[in-house]
Amino acid sequence: MNRRMGTRLVWAVLAGSAADLAGLGLIAAAAWLITRAAEQPPLAALSVAIVATRAFATGKGVFRYAERLTGHDVALRAQAGTREQLYEALIPPQRPRHGGADLLSRMVDDTEAVQDLLVRCLLPAAAAAMAGLAAVVIGLTILPVAALVLVAGLLVAGVALPAGTAAAARRWSARIAPARAALAGRVADLVHGSADLAAYGADDEALAKALAADEALAALERRQARVHAAALAGGTLVQGLTVAAVVLLAQGAGPGRSARRSWP
Repeated sequence: MNRRMGTRLVWAVLAGSAADLAGLGLIAAAAWLITRAAEQPPLAALSVAIVATRAFATGKGVFRYAERLTGHDVALRAQAGTREQLYEALIPPQRPRHGGADLLSRMVDDTEAVQDLLVRCLLPAAAAAMAGLAAVVIGLTILPVAALVLVAGLLVAGVALPAGTAAAARRWSARIAPARAALAGRVADLVHGSADLAAYGADDEALAKALAADEALAALERRQARVHAAALAGGTLVQGLTVAAVVLLAQGAGPGRSARRSWP
C-alpha cells in the first residue's frame, strides 16, 4: 500500500469515527430533547437541542457516505494491486503447486478477501475504537463508575470475542480450504472430462464423488457459520448488558451526581 492509499485510508477512518460520534450525539441530543419537551418549556429553551439533533442527523449521513466512498476506493485499489502482483507472479512458466481448479478458486477468493479485510474489518474496527475511546472519555467526565463498566464491555465485545472468533476462523479455514479445493477439482473433472467419463461409464461415480465433496464442504461451512453466529450473538448480548448496566448506574447516581462529585 503506497502513501496515497494510506492517506485515503486515514481519511476513511476519520470519517467513520465522525459518523459514529455523530450517531452518539444524535442519541444524546434526541433523548434530552424528548425529555425536556415533555416539561413543555418555551420553544427557545429547545432551540439548541433541535439544531443539534438536525446537525448530528445530517452529519451522520454525510460522514458515513464519505467513509464508504473513500474506504471502497482504497479497497478496490488494493484489490487491483493484489491482482496485478498475482498475475505478474504467474508470468514465469512453472508448474503450479496446486490444481488448476484450486488455483483459480484461490485467485478469485483470496483477492476478494483483500477488499473484505479493509471494508469489513479494518475500517469498522478503527472507527469503533476511536468512537469507543471518545465515549469512555465522556463517561469519565460525567460518571467514572459507568465509564469503567463501559470499558469492560468494550474489551469483551471489541477485543476478547473478535480474538476468539479469529482463532476459530483460522482453525476452520485450515479444514475448509482443502475441502473447497477437492470440490473444485471434482467439478472441473465433471465439466472438462464429461465426454471421457461418459465413454467409460464413470460419470455416475464421478458425480457421486462430487456430491460427497460438496456435502463435506457444506458441513464444515455450517459448523463455521454456527461459530460466527454464536460470536455475533455474544457480542450483541454483551452490548445490551453493558448499556443496561450503564443506564442503571446513571439512574442510581441521580441527576446531580456529576455536579456533586469531587475530583481527587
